[in-house]
Amino acid sequence: MAGRMWLAAGLCAALAWPAPRAMASDVQLELDGWRLQQFGSTVEGTLGKPFKTIDEPPVSRKAYRIGSDAYLVVTARAPLVNNIESLQLTGKSDTATVFSGLHLGDPREKVLAALGAPDEVSRVDSPKVELWKFNDRNYTVEIDEKGRLFSVLIYTDASVADAEPEDIWPSFKAAIASGEFELIEPWLRPDVEIYQDNDTLSVRGRYSAFREAPDAAVVDALIASRNSVRAAIAGHEPEQFARVTENMGVGMAFKFPESSPLEELVFFPYAGRYRLYEVAFREPAAQQPLIHATTVPASARSP
Repeated sequence: MAGRMWLAAGLCAALAWPAPRAMASDVQLELDGWRLQQFGSTVEGTLGKPFKTIDEPPVSRKAYRIGSDAYLVVTARAPLVNNIESLQLTGKSDTATVFSGLHLGDPREKVLAALGAPDEVSRVDSPKVELWKFNDRNYTVEIDEKGRLFSVLIYTDASVADAEPEDIWPSFKAAIASGEFELIEPWLRPDVEIYQDNDTLSVRGRYSAFREAPDAAVVDALIASRNSVRAAIAGHEPEQFARVTENMGVGMAFKFPESSPLEELVFFPYAGRYRLYEVAFREPAAQQPLIHATTVPASARSP
């Protein structure tokens, strides 16, 4: 198993960021519940310390055990060192989920039925596997000598990182006004952060778990009746500005008037749409400390 991790890492390095291309027709964002561009620290917080770390700047890879016969390689690349650029699941596991209904160890025939025939097949000698590549998709799979699904890699490419400019505000506003998290969740980037009351809220574990049972504090910050994005949007209309960054590209910022408890919302591209990246509430005004002053008794006063 240890030797296989080095091969997996090599594949990640070779396939992690291909040249920009047209949007993929079959974009996969999650592997075993983890989502591309999610914060990598959430994996360690859930799975524990990695059993292997490989730092080859600008790339860093961490391998986590999944049961006794499988592992997950999480890759990050500078300058976005905190975000998951690619995920690779390798070995055999009945519980780790892939996509399209597949699991590690599934027979070749099931993989073909789910994904279709690959556009390119190459052979790897150590271990002996077939590497399947698909045109216009952000994933590859490997089939071992026994004809079983041995490894799956998903990675960030243009289909994950880009989006066409569009007028997103009316649709986002309608989703927020609905008060339904199921309608709002598709608008969230997996690395969304909410700054409120001197605290930072974000997705803390598997994204799939967050989607099914979202953190109550995150939900309240978005749609509670008071001190939320929903309440702020109901009371104020923001101004839109472009937000140009070195690492994230061009985003959209919506700034609210000073009378609003919400300062701004920032959106950046993710999987073909501009999605919510940052929510900044205004910090409550600092209160002046109470001064305790006791009146001096008349008998003790200076003449």
